[in-house]
Amino acid sequence: MTTFEYKTEEILKKIKSETRHQLAERIKELSGMYGVLKLGLDSEDIDSYLANVVNLLPSSWQYPEATRVRISHGGHIYASKNFKSSPWVQSADLEFSGKKLGSIEVFYTQEEPRAHEGSFLKEERKLLEGVSAVISVIIQQKLDEKKLRADEGRYRLFIKNFKGINFQGDMNFNFEFLTGAVEDITGYKPDEFLEGKVNWLDLVYKYDRDLVLKSSAKIRKVPNYSREREYRLIKKNGQKLWVKEIIQNIVGSDGNPEYVKGIIIDISRQKNYEQRIEHLNSLLMVIRNINQLIVSEKDADRLIEGTCRDLVKTRGYKIAWILLFDRNHGFKRGFCTGIDRQFDQFLAQVAEGNLPFCLKKMLSRPEIMVIDKLQKECAGCSLIKENQYKQIIAPISSKHRFYGVLSISLEKTIYGKKELVLLKEISDDLFLGLNNIYLEQERDKAIKDLEISYRHTKEALDGTIKALSSIVEYKDPYTHSHQIRVAILAKKIARQMGLPGHEIEAIGIGSLVHDIGKISIPASILSKPGKLSEIEKKMIRVHPQTSYQMIEKIKFEDPVKKYVLQHHERLDGSGYPQGLKAKQISLGAKIIAVADVVEAISSHRPYRAALGEEEALREIEKYKGKLYDLAAAVACLKIFEQHEQPQQIWKEKTG
Repeated sequence: MTTFEYKTEEILKKIKSETRHQLAERIKELSGMYGVLKLGLDSEDIDSYLANVVNLLPSSWQYPEATRVRISHGGHIYASKNFKSSPWVQSADLEFSGKKLGSIEVFYTQEEPRAHEGSFLKEERKLLEGVSAVISVIIQQKLDEKKLRADEGRYRLFIKNFKGINFQGDMNFNFEFLTGAVEDITGYKPDEFLEGKVNWLDLVYKYDRDLVLKSSAKIRKVPNYSREREYRLIKKNGQKLWVKEIIQNIVGSDGNPEYVKGIIIDISRQKNYEQRIEHLNSLLMVIRNINQLIVSEKDADRLIEGTCRDLVKTRGYKIAWILLFDRNHGFKRGFCTGIDRQFDQFLAQVAEGNLPFCLKKMLSRPEIMVIDKLQKECAGCSLIKENQYKQIIAPISSKHRFYGVLSISLEKTIYGKKELVLLKEISDDLFLGLNNIYLEQERDKAIKDLEISYRHTKEALDGTIKALSSIVEYKDPYTHSHQIRVAILAKKIARQMGLPGHEIEAIGIGSLVHDIGKISIPASILSKPGKLSEIEKKMIRVHPQTSYQMIEKIKFEDPVKKYVLQHHERLDGSGYPQGLKAKQISLGAKIIAVADVVEAISSHRPYRAALGEEEALREIEKYKGKLYDLAAAVACLKIFEQHEQPQQIWKEKTG
């Protein structure tokens, strides 16, 4: 018998398994994206990088063994192992700053259809977009690195094309000649340096001057010493840029350094690429850390606090805060890393219902938004002093549920659309984590409510059973005691046979009411000391059917009703009321039948004295496998063998 509690447990196990699977798939996808980025940092050239990427990517998709990848770049095709195309494909352009670098295609070699989504999950389509963004940046970086590694002749051409500076000077680093894109890089004319009106060291960013001075000291002393150094310059207009300086001293006839020469190039663009890679790497690390937190954390507050902390610590955002709301958009609580006092004031403002401009907009239309500068509507917000930073606000929501908002503030410029996509991934993952936690809490509450309801229902049922069993006592005390003793023995037999708890419970219930139908039989017949007539026997044999009809009105479960109806059936078909045979009789009824016979023979009856347990067991031994179920009979015999005083068996409780 499957009880309500048993069914509930099975359903909850299935839901939990599906949720864990979904979270595991998300971590697999993010690990794959992180692997794509790491390959780019470790690979020497584009060919080796793309050749490795196509074989790495299939493991990030839903069905790795059926996934094939193909990348096109620079007239070359890179395909994964055992590649073959198929009709089920998703693709994306490899693009950087509006320039197409190639394309990427992901194939499923066999269709895995999903309702409303097609062959690929929506998470896989998002994954492809993120992967294409990372590969595009890596390819562009490799192209730039290749240019920087060219020989001196090509390097001079590079300087010319990219407006570099060629210089020569004395050992005190006073320029003797200065050519190239001096004005473009510094904002000053070459003559201003040559005439001593401007000192190059004065242009060096204050935090980089010590580095430049230390390396200059070595250039003055060590013959033929060369050095590459990168540092920041402040242009005439105040703009900050990165330059790379390649400098070497030239020795004179005495073997000592006589003068220096070198080139200076603007590497700001390359630095931006590196910063973008570093940025994407840190953001992916945050996503990975947050997803690990989602998998392990079962408390919503700790999940939110950990996310804010990780966004600031790992990614380097200036401020990160999260607000949670209830189903009616009522404020619940908030967490922040980066500021304290101002955020407490902000929470108090929100709790009073005085929502700032950004939250009003988010609650009315939950979509990611960027605040580059203060809006006039921001006046009066408690966080207005912190709003000199650029701010991104993302909803923690789905189409049908809104949990809250995630906000980050940063000093640096936002790195384009790709960062917004990846930041939206974080908010989506947070939604998944919160949804899982809330579902767990709702399930726990539902289980507790079910346990309370089950306990109350069981108490009511037990009371009903006891009341039914006691009804017979007023008419026939022998029958009342008989039902209790049968229930004791029947449950012991069921346990001896190793039956599950819910079946043992059903057998006990059936035993307690199996003779309730005898209330319809005249007391003169039940207590008759002599032999019964045929008519009286027929009246007695109707009681299982009467018992069945009585408990059917109380909505007992089917197994219990069968046990009551069939407890006088026998394996050879000689029983009543239906004359059922072996396999037609339920196991519970067979067990009750054995217990019923043993108790009836052992106990006193109006028409005879008690025959005792030994006579009852001889009956079971003689007809086991013939009239009585073999397994139930063997279990019963074993129970009595284990008790030195058989009368103690009947004194144990039925519950």
